[in-house]
Amino acid sequence: MSESTEVSTATTFHERQASKVYDLYLHDEVGEPDKYTEWFHLLRTAGPADTIYIHINSFGGYVATAIQIMKAIKESDAIVITSVEGMCLSAATMIFLCSDICEVTDHSQFMIHTYSGAVFGKGSEMLAQVMHDGEWVRGLSEDVYRDFLSQKEIDQMLDGKDFWFGAEEVVKRLQHRAKVQKPKQKQ
Repeated sequence: MSESTEVSTATTFHERQASKVYDLYLHDEVGEPDKYTEWFHLLRTAGPADTIYIHINSFGGYVATAIQIMKAIKESDAIVITSVEGMCLSAATMIFLCSDICEVTDHSQFMIHTYSGAVFGKGSEMLAQVMHDGEWVRGLSEDVYRDFLSQKEIDQMLDGKDFWFGAEEVVKRLQHRAKVQKPKQKQ
């Protein structure tokens, strides 16, 4: 049995030697999805021996684009590492939290808040959209921030509270999340 483990390790090491490392930079607003077409393609076509670093220094932006980036990260066969290097606010936090490995640079800042948006149309249409958006953002927030924020904190965030964290607090929360989610992954 130990020979099998050694062979597996050697194979993994050999594959990693042949890997490619890609660097992507999120240094401004999370913008329109067409700005990230090359990212989507790379994330979906990179192999299991490849590593993709997403370097984040962003004030956030379009949540719909963040959702599409998150989906591409989850579909990727590559190892995806998100690295906060300054600011990671709003929609950028969602991208940060969905990778295989999260890195946080000292003195970085992290902020989570509820969504912002606009509503247009007839009164009944606007009311329907607001009601839908409330349910939608709750489901999204509970999925993305589960085990990073407590349920009470998620509720407070949805009620309008902003959560600001320094690098040390983010690392502490990531460690807690990893500890809580590890047993869930075994099931």
